[in-house]
Amino acid sequence: MIVNSGPEGVDTVDGPGVAEMAARIKHFRPLLAAAARPEPQAHGPTVQAWAS
Repeated sequence: MIVNSGPEGVDTVDGPGVAEMAARIKHFRPLLAAAARPEPQAHGPTVQAWAS
């Protein structure tokens, strides 16, 4: 995941928003990792490919 403090939040940044970025990574990373990789077809609704 990329946030304002770099990929995976590893850049050494100190200041406002650092805790919030860490919280976003903690919340969204497992959700994104668990989501099925979309396999969009040339034709069909977008929601069918990207729903999860």
